Amino acid sequence: MNPSAFSKTLSQALRPAALLLALACAPALSVHAETPAAGQSQPLAPQASAKPMGDQAYQLMQAGQQVKAHELFMRAAEMGDRRSLSLLADSYGRNPNGYLKSPAVKKDYPKLIQLLERAARYPEPEGSGYRLKQDFARLLITAPAPYRDAPRGSRLLVAATGQDDDGTENYYLLGQMYERGEGVPADGKQAVYWYERAASALSGYTPPKVQRALARIYKTGAPNLPADPKKSREWSDKAKHNPGFQS
Repeated sequence: MNPSAFSKTLSQALRPAALLLALACAPALSVHAETPAAGQSQPLAPQASAKPMGDQAYQLMQAGQQVKAHELFMRAAEMGDRRSLSLLADSYGRNPNGYLKSPAVKKDYPKLIQLLERAARYPEPEGSGYRLKQDFARLLITAPAPYRDAPRGSRLLVAATGQDDDGTENYYLLGQMYERGEGVPADGKQAVYWYERAASALSGYTPPKVQRALARIYKTGAPNLPADPKKSREWSDKAKHNPGFQS
């Protein structure tokens, strides 16, 4: 697989549930959750040699030289190579099969968070295929206690979603948070706001699960949102007539 195709495939493979499967990260990577006094992480700039080193590591990985590839990926990640950061996080934290096979793996959830927090501080050029800012935000939302920081994750997710071509999943996740009161105060109006954003994120198509969510919340009502049987039926009918109804 060429690097361009790999980056697109890797980006599409990252989902919240997968974040919780194989939570591990190579301990040699000296990443730090550096938080300035103002409470926000300062952006970082990748070093000029980061990408060439990451490319070399990728070639070694494809050639089966996993240990050497791992060492170079770690060094490239330290210098800010986004593919190296993404691949390490996926291999050691999110994908139980992994792209990189190396014996230097230990389960360490805090290090996974630190790795993605560092990755999120580098710029993401439009069209790069990486969404590590969103991955970090979603990890903070979906992580088990005591690592979860849903309020911070939701703020970061809102800020990062504007960089995505399709914010459907992010908006849907935010709607669920407000409907269930997970990490934020339960608020039906806010839940509807985000569900409706999810419903309109894709031109000409709304995933049926979003329509079902709107039908459900209007049927039962929620804090700050009275039940509305008429709207519930409208959304339920839309879901039933959606070509992807079973999804």
